[in-house]
Amino acid sequence: MRKSTLQDEALTKQFPEYLTLRSQLRDIDPDWRPIIPEWDEINTRMLGVAIDAALRESMPAKQALDSAAIQVENLMRLSGYL
Repeated sequence: MRKSTLQDEALTKQFPEYLTLRSQLRDIDPDWRPIIPEWDEINTRMLGVAIDAALRESMPAKQALDSAAIQVENLMRLSGYL
């Protein structure tokens, strides 16, 4: 999304959530994620699957995220980070 889109008054009236998005951009960190080769696997195969399971309620959120945490820890160990 472009900042100019969030500044457009007509669009802000149509989409009031743009005010929230605009305020969030002041605090956003574009480099929030770990810059490691394993990130794609963590993001899609571990966190993504866990969050999807929790949102679809096929697994309790805590159980899904605890499982993802174990998988991430194992990958970090195999990759030499831990």
